Amino acid sequence: MFPWLPHWWPHMRVHHRLAPFWLPFAPSPTDIREWKVEVLPPVIALAKPLSPDGMLRVGLHRVLIEAGIALTLATSSWDPRSWFALYRYGADFAGTSPRLRFYSGVSEKDPRLTAVASEEIATGITCYLLREHFQLTHIADAYACLQRGELAYVNPTSESRPDYFCQDINCDAVIAESKGACGTRSKITSRIDPEGWVQVQNVSPVNLALRTSCSRVVIGTHLCTEGSHGRSESTTIIKDPPGDSGQQQNPESDEVLRLAYAKALRFMGHDALAERLLFRTGFAEQFVGLADVRLPTVAGIPILPLGITPFGDAIGIYGPTAKRLFSSNSASLTAGVNESLQRITRQRPELDGAGYVLPNGVMVVHDLDLLN
Repeated sequence: MFPWLPHWWPHMRVHHRLAPFWLPFAPSPTDIREWKVEVLPPVIALAKPLSPDGMLRVGLHRVLIEAGIALTLATSSWDPRSWFALYRYGADFAGTSPRLRFYSGVSEKDPRLTAVASEEIATGITCYLLREHFQLTHIADAYACLQRGELAYVNPTSESRPDYFCQDINCDAVIAESKGACGTRSKITSRIDPEGWVQVQNVSPVNLALRTSCSRVVIGTHLCTEGSHGRSESTTIIKDPPGDSGQQQNPESDEVLRLAYAKALRFMGHDALAERLLFRTGFAEQFVGLADVRLPTVAGIPILPLGITPFGDAIGIYGPTAKRLFSSNSASLTAGVNESLQRITRQRPELDGAGYVLPNGVMVVHDLDLLN
């Protein structure tokens, strides 16, 4: 019924419960971590406010899934390192729950390894905040947006650029940079300002309009280590530098949306679908009759399955969104996809316990037996 799925999908439905034995340090969906978040200056209003105590409480599983998608390139073939964060970093937090802190053993590693780990985990945290607290629906790589004409350099000779160009459901955009470091607060502050500020200020949107507030953000996270930073807590710092509002040449552009979904598709190994989406060549061969297909459901929500992670999680796309995404050739996808996402926004809490839904309709289901 689903020819776009990998050939091993039916077998994984039977054997997915073996994953915890293969990967004992894979983070459990119930492993909730907490750490501080500071918004500077404090008067900056996020689209969805933080908790009154200024703490963020998020599943480590979600952070690492976000990191995996973020580190997947929309324009390059599938790379097994897409899942590196999930494979590698769960064990680095063993025994430190509920705080988000490295376990003491990381201090024995080469500092370059912990530096890379901190950067990649911080990327997952940044994307979580962009989706949930900035309420940005689509997150694309800034470099790909520069290549495809969605962003332009302010000072081309420097080529300093941020990590992400994001778009919300109202088609307003945000430029974002992520920073990460292992250690105390002093390890991250200088990387946010001036380094991060220079990056987000050196690009300008060509087609989309930036938000009127928080249009450029630098989000930096420093991760403390158990036994080494006893009087410090891991903290995420958000800063909002000023910048040019952009040109708005083609407000109907859907390139950011396409690039964002291509990242999710390649994360699951669907290079052919990502190529068709990016180059607007259509999906007639794979998705003929998709509009009439009765899709599987989880908690009553239809899902188009894309495949399974090594940890037994099924990943797919919210059914109505998938049907809009894969039914058009060259026409703009913005209106149809965003209309379908307005429905899932109301249904997202219904998946609690079974998994979670990202604001762009990408669904993560923890137990395949829940798919009906």
